[in-house]
Amino acid sequence: FFPGTNNTTYNINFGARLTWNLFDGGSTAVRVKNAKIAFENQDLLKKQIELEVDRDILNALQIYENRLAIYAIQEQNVITNENNFERSREQFQLGRITSIEFRQAQINLLNAQTNKNLSKYDAKLAELQLLQLTGQLLNIEL
Repeated sequence: FFPGTNNTTYNINFGARLTWNLFDGGSTAVRVKNAKIAFENQDLLKKQIELEVDRDILNALQIYENRLAIYAIQEQNVITNENNFERSREQFQLGRITSIEFRQAQINLLNAQTNKNLSKYDAKLAELQLLQLTGQLLNIEL
């Protein structure tokens, strides 16, 4: 040692160890391949579900449109039966048709009105189903 000099020693050690088993019998490669297959299967399942949802929505839309068309036809049917009933009433008052024929015209009108109401109900149910499938049901304020 020399007088007046500092003798300081710094010793820093860093250690890192990396192990890789070279002789694992290929199990790492198999696990990687299995993970890739599982990922692809999940992706295919997701696509299948998306297609099913799209199909269900398109079916619900078609059903809704059909039921609206049926409702429009039933509305026209009511108008026709109202006209027939009015003609039958006039004919009955003139004595040209029997009371049974007049009652039949009344029944026909009531049946037409009932069918119109039922078709409106069916159209509303189809609309509800469509809104439910498209997620718009939650946006409706009651």
